[in-house]
Amino acid sequence: MDDITSFDLGLQWDEVSLTQLDAIPTQELCHVSGQINEKRFSTPLTESQFKQTLNERIPLRTRHANSWAVSLYNEWAMWRKIQPHTITDQNWPIPALEIGSLKSLDYWFARFIYEIKRKDGKPYPPNTLTNIAAGLQRYLVDVCDRRDVHLLKKDDGTFKTFQHALEKRKKELIAEGVGIAVKKADPVTEKDEERLWERGVFNSDTARGLSYIVYFYNCKMFGLRAMDEHTNLEANQFHTGFDENGRKFLQYEGRLSKTCTGNIDCKAKPKVIRQYSDPSNERCVVSIYEQYLALIGFSGRFYRRPMPNRDNGTIMFSQQAVGVNTLRKYLNDMYRDAGIDYEAENRNITNHSGKVTCCTRLYDKGFDEQSITGRSGHRSTAVRSYKRPSEDLLQNISNALQPPNLNKKKCVRKQKTRNLKTSLQLMIESYKLLFLTELTLSA
Repeated sequence: MDDITSFDLGLQWDEVSLTQLDAIPTQELCHVSGQINEKRFSTPLTESQFKQTLNERIPLRTRHANSWAVSLYNEWAMWRKIQPHTITDQNWPIPALEIGSLKSLDYWFARFIYEIKRKDGKPYPPNTLTNIAAGLQRYLVDVCDRRDVHLLKKDDGTFKTFQHALEKRKKELIAEGVGIAVKKADPVTEKDEERLWERGVFNSDTARGLSYIVYFYNCKMFGLRAMDEHTNLEANQFHTGFDENGRKFLQYEGRLSKTCTGNIDCKAKPKVIRQYSDPSNERCVVSIYEQYLALIGFSGRFYRRPMPNRDNGTIMFSQQAVGVNTLRKYLNDMYRDAGIDYEAENRNITNHSGKVTCCTRLYDKGFDEQSITGRSGHRSTAVRSYKRPSEDLLQNISNALQPPNLNKKKCVRKQKTRNLKTSLQLMIESYKLLFLTELTLSA
């Protein structure tokens, strides 16, 4: 009662009716003692702003994949409706995703996944069919709020027909050899890297040379992925320091990534990686990063648009960030500027080759899987798909599995014969020396 009477209603307590209390705005009934610290709270969002914020929690590429899967389903449904036997089907009509019953969706999804093809008439690879199903699943849950849909959950028999159709179609495609030879990104070889330095593509005298260096070594040293980590990279994620032994290092502090998603069930933490300096190496990247950060500043976007040097040789960077499409082609541009024709060598160099290089180099140098994942940021055995055995290693493996080599056996016999002759000659020389020694002593 004391709390209520402490409000200044302009009336005595015994003069206030329930009707008058109901007419008071809710905010006026909230008693706050002391001053509110406004720094503790964000500005309230409108309903549309809040929905937009929630929608942005889904990565852009995932949203595109979901939209593509839904568009493919809708296009198939339009085609299926004009087929003669469709309208006589007992499960007609083909349902809309938002309102279709579980039984109807299971029936038509099974036909959909079995009948779709690419625009050129060729079949989709098995993994693509699974991705299409996953896109429909995400759309039904996130957009349509269909919490009862579990397309790929095997212990849920609701979509058993669809799962059997997907499994059967994938087995058929694998038996036909579709999607077996997956085109993966190849690593940047040590020879390529040396040529990039020797031919001046990597240099610390121009803005473009510096930009190329930090992009490539962000991939190689810190295991940054294709574009998701590069695009939003900030300058303040890097700093130099010294450890307790006085050794200088460059430290990278990661943020959101494919591994560290920020989801409720995600336990991964942003990676923090140190790259120690090598004073004996004139190409030491720690010094080059210090130079780059001093030129662009220690805040804002990390990748700044490189500008031509001034007449006095001063290196210049624009305040504008490098565009995502330009970054996407950075590695290919480096190869082009260095005159390296990777296509003629039947290699696949993409913006993902940088991260593959990180894993492959450490693998080739004999580091264990835990050390590799510490750099790459992988949480599971997925890192194995990034390892690429060297050509020399593949050659040695092939040689070890070849049939017995007749020529090699002949060479071994010849070598044994030569060794035997050499041994006999040494024995004869020894006896000669011993005989001469005895003659000398007897004389």
